[in-house]
Amino acid sequence: MLGKENVNVPDNLGNILSMLANSSSKEQSPQKPEEQTPTQPQNKITNENSDTKNSLDDNVEMMRKVKTIMDGMRSINDPRINLLTAISPFLNNSRQKKIGNCVKLFQMTQVTRMMTEMEKNN
Repeated sequence: MLGKENVNVPDNLGNILSMLANSSSKEQSPQKPEEQTPTQPQNKITNENSDTKNSLDDNVEMMRKVKTIMDGMRSINDPRINLLTAISPFLNNSRQKKIGNCVKLFQMTQVTRMMTEMEKNN
């Protein structure tokens, strides 16, 4: 549903989803420690360290953005979501599931809106 094939998905959301997918696959597969041969040149090791540091900095920045978005999601008081959650207990199970899907859709639109606002500010 949300991935590389959907053109309307912002790059930031795609990056977050791919980062989460990569982290879950890393947790499932045991990591093998990479052995470095002592014959490697020092500059190659330095380049690997700088690449690792750059990717770590990118991950930290991405996590800051995710935290900002999640904090913003908690503070949003959407009357549409409030109404749907209020009437949900009075409906049958199939309609409750549909309401749950609508609430998730509203939340995703809020996430994309917040991401575009963050991108405009930067």
